[in-house]
Amino acid sequence: DAKELARALAKKAPVALQVILDAVTRGLETTIDQGLKIELEGSQRVSQTKDAMEGMMAFIEKREPVFTGE
Repeated sequence: DAKELARALAKKAPVALQVILDAVTRGLETTIDQGLKIELEGSQRVSQTKDAMEGMMAFIEKREPVFTGE
């Protein structure tokens, strides 16, 4: 249901969600090569966030991540 999906998405890293939505939107009307470039740019952007580090640390520590949008 929509509320359940919204609750699940709210627990995810905001920057990563923004990058995913942007990649999907931009990628719908582009070539494979351009789509791969969009994906690479998004991956680079997300990997430099504090949330990326939090996600990795939470995984290693076997706990739920606490994302801040940074």
